[in-house]
Amino acid sequence: MTAMKQSRRERRQAERMLNNMWDLVLNNPKHGVCCICGKPYHNHGNNARPFMNGRCCNECDSKYVIPYRLLHYEEYQAQMPLSEMEVNYNLEKAKAG
Repeated sequence: MTAMKQSRRERRQAERMLNNMWDLVLNNPKHGVCCICGKPYHNHGNNARPFMNGRCCNECDSKYVIPYRLLHYEEYQAQMPLSEMEVNYNLEKAKAG
């Protein structure tokens, strides 16, 4: 076999292997691509909301998402719906007082 045919075959094998790797990353729920930096993440990644919609890697979660959440904590508390227990407590408090 000539060196040219061998190198073509090796190149096709490498391309197939790379395509299979990206298929695994993109189609496996445990692996994906970070919506912030674009790098692959493993083990399900992290919820990037409210910084961005999607999933992110551990590095971007630590660098961007968590600080963003901490800065906007009071806004989230105001937007969160009351739990059933809180609603019942407030109703009982209103009836009593």
